[in-house]
Amino acid sequence: MNDINVLVIDDDDELRFNLRLFLEDEGCNCVVAQSAEIALNIVESRSFDIAIVDLRLPGINGEEFVMQTHPTKKIKKYIIHTGSLDYVVSESLTEIGMTNENILYKPLDDMRDLIDKINQILSS
Repeated sequence: MNDINVLVIDDDDELRFNLRLFLEDEGCNCVVAQSAEIALNIVESRSFDIAIVDLRLPGINGEEFVMQTHPTKKIKKYIIHTGSLDYVVSESLTEIGMTNENILYKPLDDMRDLIDKINQILSS
């Protein structure tokens, strides 16, 4: 997983911190943001291979963030990270090429599931 640029957006401080540590241990270049608004500022000056986006963020939610950044091509792929087990990809996300395969449900039982999901999404 060396040299994969990952943006993690989650308002849960502990989860965000742990995801960053894990991804960096796996060889990823990881940038984190606690809100979509902060992430939008980051994306203005950087590009990412993949963004792991919490669905329920205060302010701009995860889907809105994807819809705002997708046209810029600054983020190649997205994973929606949610604790809502009944969540399915919306019609607007489907229209830009996302499927239910882009969803990663919380909590993660095994952090390797995150690596598997990243590899799956990046290879699609």
